Amino acid sequence: MHPAPRTQRHLGLLPIILIAVAAAGALMWTPKLLGDPDTYWHLATGEWILRHGTVPHVDPFSYTFLGQPWIAQEWLSELLMALAFRAGAWSGVMLLSALAYAATLVVVGAYARRFVSAPISLALVALAALGLEPMLLARPHVLAWPLLAVWTVGLLKARDAGRTPSPWLLPVMILWANLHASFVFGLALIGPFALEALIADPQRWRRTTWLWTLFGIGCVVASLVTPYGVQGLLHPFETMSLSSVSEIGEWKSTDFSSIDLFEIVLLEGLFFCLWLGVKVPPIRLLLMIGLLHMALQHARHQPIFVMLSMLLIASPLSVALTRRETSPSTKPLLPPLNAAGAMVILTCLVLFIGLRFAMPTQRPEDPLTPIRALAAVPRELRNQPVYNDYVFGGYLIFAGVRPYIDGRADMYGDRFVLNYVSIKNLPLAGIESELDRRGVKWTILQATSRVPSILDGSPRWVRIWSDKYAVVHIRRTAPAGS
Repeated sequence: MHPAPRTQRHLGLLPIILIAVAAAGALMWTPKLLGDPDTYWHLATGEWILRHGTVPHVDPFSYTFLGQPWIAQEWLSELLMALAFRAGAWSGVMLLSALAYAATLVVVGAYARRFVSAPISLALVALAALGLEPMLLARPHVLAWPLLAVWTVGLLKARDAGRTPSPWLLPVMILWANLHASFVFGLALIGPFALEALIADPQRWRRTTWLWTLFGIGCVVASLVTPYGVQGLLHPFETMSLSSVSEIGEWKSTDFSSIDLFEIVLLEGLFFCLWLGVKVPPIRLLLMIGLLHMALQHARHQPIFVMLSMLLIASPLSVALTRRETSPSTKPLLPPLNAAGAMVILTCLVLFIGLRFAMPTQRPEDPLTPIRALAAVPRELRNQPVYNDYVFGGYLIFAGVRPYIDGRADMYGDRFVLNYVSIKNLPLAGIESELDRRGVKWTILQATSRVPSILDGSPRWVRIWSDKYAVVHIRRTAPAGS
């Protein structure tokens, strides 16, 4: 089905933008946005880049891997986050993420509006908003979402018009490759759409192959325009090959033991697609199945599946609606997007931003932020080797303390991360052996961990602080053999 005329499409943009702005406004007041320990070290990395005027190539933060090679794949996102933090502290960071979220919803809604009515496009945007929510965190991947949406829309529009994607997507790839490692997924998307183009026009297969191959090569070259070059291109594949990532929450398989927003969105989408008889073209259907596999295998891929599914079903959905003689109405829910409408949206956005900065976000003590526990550590000990829980590593870096481990599993590697996991299950002798080997002088661990109670049974360690979030021990004697 051909896209709706431009004047008809514009009729539904105002409510889409209003919903996106409202979602962004609500997000700016959501504590969950700061509910990830990696936000801390991302901010610290961005601040390090601002101070040194370059990107890091070796680890400047931990003591276990200090000076070892490290690729800060998301350096540009981290730089933007640090600038936002300088401008508005935690409110600035939340605003940056909220605006990226809103931009993503607008791109999805604007493309859907090419094919379906304003109410249907709003429903797709609402599903996308819900599906993205579980991974809405102040981290680089959220800043890359608008680029993923723009990239996919660019490929879809090229296929809609029966042409090769626009060269303007090459700058998008350059920006994406410096923002987040998910750019490799953008490269992978070229294949299915190129195959679809070949199947659609087999008589011109040589020309189609040549043009799509040329575009693909251009995109790969564009992805190399980063401070890390070829290393930056290969790094995401190396990270995905690590077996230890399965120990990290977002890399674990999707858990359906209790209902969550992803399951709701998935089941609702299946219900309406089956009820309306939506028929997705074979290549795109295979792509959606592959995306669903990724989402079920690793929870971090749920937003990619949701976002791309909304884009891929827009055109088939319009065909299904027409077949049921419920062709989309061109009557808008709200007046067309004009100067007055734009002013309303701008006023709402300014109001949200103004309120957010007028009532700045305070970062309280929480399960990721052991403020009082760290304050209890004598200052002379804070520069000494520490053994910390994984979730505290980001906060320690942010507070100027060199951690034993933090969220950069790609840098630490399988051997170190798996060794860290195994240590937590060892008896006292095994735990003390690792602490002695590293010269650890103090520990800061989650209150729910078994290790603090194990250390309580050692005459060589004394508990100096405990609360509902963290427990701190300091060494009574020097490590054996020191």
